[in-house]
Amino acid sequence: MKQDNAGISGRFTIIAISLSLAIGIFMSLMLLGTVSAKSGSDATSQLAFSTIMAKLTANQVLENPRSSATQAKVTTAPTGSATVKVPLLFEFTLSVTGASVASVPVTVLDTPLGELGAYQLKVSYNPAVIRATSVLGGASPFDGITAFNVTSPVTGTEVVEWNHFQGGSVTVPASIDVANIVFTAVGAAGECSTLDLTIVELVDNSAVSIPSVAEDGQVCLLEAFANAETSLIGTQDGDDAALPTGVKATIDQIKDAGSGDPLPGRLIGSYKAALTFPASLAEATDCRLKSPIDQSPTNCSISAGLVQLQATAGVTGSGVTAPIDPLAFVALRLIGANNSFTTVNLNFTEIKDDLGNLMPQISPPDTRTFLRGDALADGGISIGDALFIGQHLVAARPVGEGPGEVNPVNAGSVKHDSPNDFISLADAILIAQFLVGNVDELFQ
Repeated sequence: MKQDNAGISGRFTIIAISLSLAIGIFMSLMLLGTVSAKSGSDATSQLAFSTIMAKLTANQVLENPRSSATQAKVTTAPTGSATVKVPLLFEFTLSVTGASVASVPVTVLDTPLGELGAYQLKVSYNPAVIRATSVLGGASPFDGITAFNVTSPVTGTEVVEWNHFQGGSVTVPASIDVANIVFTAVGAAGECSTLDLTIVELVDNSAVSIPSVAEDGQVCLLEAFANAETSLIGTQDGDDAALPTGVKATIDQIKDAGSGDPLPGRLIGSYKAALTFPASLAEATDCRLKSPIDQSPTNCSISAGLVQLQATAGVTGSGVTAPIDPLAFVALRLIGANNSFTTVNLNFTEIKDDLGNLMPQISPPDTRTFLRGDALADGGISIGDALFIGQHLVAARPVGEGPGEVNPVNAGSVKHDSPNDFISLADAILIAQFLVGNVDELFQ
């Protein structure tokens, strides 16, 4: 009897469900007919029927707690994609002393919903230019590295690979540096290495893979920032038998711009300079560029109060180490009175190394002050000036700017010679005549 009652109960349940479905279908058809009558369109009728059936299906799902639609747990990956990149161009300035070390950041951009749970990345590079020595953390929560390794899978290529995961589920900003690769430079200035970035894995806080793209970069080695120490000196041109008097420009040494340490191996490739003076007190009578920096493009042009200097060591990539003495010689004549001081300035508008890097002149301009007839360079005209010139002519006293030396520009400019001034006995005689009033301040 218990089995029969159960069977009967089951049959009644089936009948009840069937009646319920039949009533639902009947009501749907009635409603469909109403909608069709109002619209008069088959297409509208089909749309209404579809809408009704969708509602019925949805109601059935909600009413049945065992429906598979409510039991399945679906995890959907965040929409959008992230970008992982290294700098497009990282300029690595070489150190003057010791190893040259730099850290190259690795950045993750635009993770969907700000989620980044863990990553594994690798970068390949040219070990003849740079070598990876370690990988450091970036910003929190990726301020550490779990593991890293450096391998050489192919001759001429090294790969640094590393990973890290955060301890919680902290969201990250739209741009975050997740690591810093520490490289040591092994190549020479001017050499570059591609940074080929590969995303091994990038996952969110649920360990779901994040769609992502990688952006490669490049590291280029640069010379240390440098300055040029230069000078302007009164002299004679020893390359000319007539020994004309004037000034020479020199580049004495190249120094590290930060520390001031000498850079003896730094090459000088080219320069541009301007020599300026009052046109009423002096004039240039000749300009001579000196080897080894005397290649085109060149300029040694003279105008009133100005001499333009320009030359190169040759093709790009070639150069000469300092000191370069002389760089150029300018025959200079003082034309003012013997009581008028004349200041001459040398400004290097451009000094470049062999790779085209600028090396600014230290504390420009280089300056010299002259006084016509003042061979002793003591600030006045006296019989001692004539004495110094006479002693120089018998090789008893050198030319120069130091104590006890004959100032070449002051001495040679007393009597104007052709084509350039030089030191002679006539200069000494004119000084003596001026002192007793036979000639004026212009030695005329």
